[in-house]
Amino acid sequence: MHTLAPWCVNPIRLDQVCTADGRLEIGWATGRKSADETIANARVMAAAPDLLVALKDLLGLWQSQDRAMTTEEIAAEYAISKAEGTT
Repeated sequence: MHTLAPWCVNPIRLDQVCTADGRLEIGWATGRKSADETIANARVMAAAPDLLVALKDLLGLWQSQDRAMTTEEIAAEYAISKAEGTT
């Protein structure tokens, strides 16, 4: 189980991801090329819990339809299991 959302990028340390109330550090982003890459990595990390919920909702919608699974659904299932540590 991951730390509950919302997560955000620390407005002072743009490479740090923390809970929205600023009380808990989630992690630090790094970039090999530039500060812009590091900041972009932090933004993706901060969005992770919201992206996981959205992907689960979308997968549920797709799977409610009576048809064969698409490659997108398979990719979504893989991404969810990777995020949840079951892959």
